Amino acid sequence: MRYPKWRNTFLLLVISLAIMASLVNGRRRKNRNRKRSSNSRYMSDFAVRRNFVIVSGDIYFGALIQIHNGGRNDICGNLSHTAILELEALLYTVEMINIHTSLLPGIKLGVYVRDTCADPDHALKQALTIMEGRYSESPRWSYRCRGGEIAKSLLPTINGIITSIDSPAANVQAASLLQLFRLPQINAKSRSPLLRTVGRFPYLHHSVPTYFQQLNIVIELLKHLKWSYINVIFEDSEYGAWLTYKLQEILRNNHVCIAANIMIPPFSNTLGKKQSYDMIATRLLRHPLARGVLIVTESDETAAAIIAGVKRQGGSRRIAFLGIGWGKNIKYSGIENELAGTVPHWEKILTTFSPSLCSKSK
Repeated sequence: MRYPKWRNTFLLLVISLAIMASLVNGRRRKNRNRKRSSNSRYMSDFAVRRNFVIVSGDIYFGALIQIHNGGRNDICGNLSHTAILELEALLYTVEMINIHTSLLPGIKLGVYVRDTCADPDHALKQALTIMEGRYSESPRWSYRCRGGEIAKSLLPTINGIITSIDSPAANVQAASLLQLFRLPQINAKSRSPLLRTVGRFPYLHHSVPTYFQQLNIVIELLKHLKWSYINVIFEDSEYGAWLTYKLQEILRNNHVCIAANIMIPPFSNTLGKKQSYDMIATRLLRHPLARGVLIVTESDETAAAIIAGVKRQGGSRRIAFLGIGWGKNIKYSGIENELAGTVPHWEKILTTFSPSLCSKSK
């Protein structure tokens, strides 16, 4: 590997980012003015077809994030609110590392972020663009200064890259490209088994667990809490059915019994949703000895509605909720006391953030 000295630091950074991003919630409040630290200098271009952010530093890593949703004809779509939180979490983490100089004495960490626009082909182009500064000594643009000197390239030399991409196809394309250059890569989002084939991507590391690892973590939590009797709620989808099937097998092997195994039905209207969630809550409360409820869904909205339904039935104080696949952007208005595990300091950063005062937006 070309830069083995920085691998541990890079892994530490990404793990910290992944933990923070996974705990980010979607609460919206009125913004109050707050100035960011002036230690970082931002350069940004938010044109429709080319989106990037550069934080200057001595050592750079790249990041591919879906800042916009997909569009037509290679044109990016609308902004992704979830991705904005991920981007801000990344920039905040880099800023905190640079402020705490004991982590990297005498070294400032930089980052070069490109927008994938939720498109595999576009993501591959952005990965190639990130790589340009690593292997090109010549300036990216042949501008000349007034004194005759050739302007330096704005593209930094990248020592590693984070990919936060939903699409399995885009992840495989990016990993295939980056391994040709022996560039360390951290997958911060995808759980696709295609990325975990032994020996296929030797420079690819993961900061997100596989589904099986998630299930094992749940089992360890149940053992720690000494719960041997729980309720399971799962969504009506291929994801929910498959994961619940595997979960039941693992629970049996670990002597954990299921009081109620409840499938979340499809909904056609708002009234039907509320009534159905109340019915789910009623079924849960029929088993008072089952204090734990495991919710298997990829929808934050669904998880929040289930918790709210239990609260309406007066059972939230004697039931604890565990989640697989949800919780990152849950809207917790009205169920604040039922949720735990978010990061208060990060919430304060989000709710006091003012785009007009952010130096990277100028």
